[in-house]
Amino acid sequence: MNRVIMKFVTGVALLSLVGVVSGCSSAQPPAKDIALAKTKLEAANASAAVSLAPESLRAAQAAQYALEAELARQSSKWFKSYEATTELATAAQAAADRAVAEATAARDETLAAANANTEDRRGPNLFQNGSFADGLKEWNLHPDSDTTLSVDTVGTNQRAWHAKYRKGNWSVIYQEFPLQPDTVYVYEAWVKTTAPIVALYWQSDIGRYHQIDHAYPEWTHLRYVFITPHWDGKPYRTGFNPVLMKGPGEAWLRDLRISVFQPKTKR
Repeated sequence: MNRVIMKFVTGVALLSLVGVVSGCSSAQPPAKDIALAKTKLEAANASAAVSLAPESLRAAQAAQYALEAELARQSSKWFKSYEATTELATAAQAAADRAVAEATAARDETLAAANANTEDRRGPNLFQNGSFADGLKEWNLHPDSDTTLSVDTVGTNQRAWHAKYRKGNWSVIYQEFPLQPDTVYVYEAWVKTTAPIVALYWQSDIGRYHQIDHAYPEWTHLRYVFITPHWDGKPYRTGFNPVLMKGPGEAWLRDLRISVFQPKTKR
């Protein structure tokens, strides 16, 4: 009789143990939290954080690696527990959000500094022959633009590009070179026109400009501060047309330059 009772008790205990094991091993990872952490990191990797908040981005990547390591560790265990996984997923989400926020703040701070600054923190001029000291060297005339080009002497030892536009393509002259992603540039020139123009135009993935449909009957200094898109984190071949002629007339340009704005180094 005692043996029968012992077998019964043992059987119940084994069934209970199987139930516990079965319950533990069927625990599911927090799929939504894991997916959200991955999505947020992908957004951070595709943002200006790559160049403007690299330390925060590395921290977000490390948080994601920790999450993935914990998932791998739990998958190899008989008794699974995903409490730590949930905590790590939440931490990874917060780290990715922090990287994007810091990049946005850094971008806004640099743009504000560039707009408040005149010239003491400009980098080298990226235009070739932006002063037109070598005539029209390095500048290309659009083949479909019916325009007469010359270089005039204005003021003391200053030279100005001069266009007499009649019809055809608005582009008139242009240069091309790559711009870096997530970078603040200062694009500027002295301009005088007898017809409306699109001023300080540049085109990469889309066209962008400083002003449109303005005429400048007197010499006017134009300054355009912009930040480039992320462009997958790679330089992007860019075309520059200092003016687009909107109708027949004349235009003059001098002291044309574009440069990287150099923010102060934080100590």
